[in-house]
Amino acid sequence: MKVQGPPGAKQIEVIRPSPRSRAADRTSATAPGAAQVRVSDEARQLADVRAPETPDAARIERLRSEIAKGTFTVDADKVARAMIDEERG
Repeated sequence: MKVQGPPGAKQIEVIRPSPRSRAADRTSATAPGAAQVRVSDEARQLADVRAPETPDAARIERLRSEIAKGTFTVDADKVARAMIDEERG
């Protein structure tokens, strides 16, 4: 199976194990016939860039409080700009 990415991106090939090797995977990660996955340097870099940030407990508590009080508002323009920026990459 090929996974399609954005235009111009390198293609990623997913190697699927057979049902027999899946059963072997459940018993041992190093079992003969276990699936092999190759991750490119580009994929590792992308995973690092897209890794979630550490949650800011103070911000989360402030947002919970605002929502509970009914004072939380959404800046629709800011959300729209963030979505557009995300698409542009």
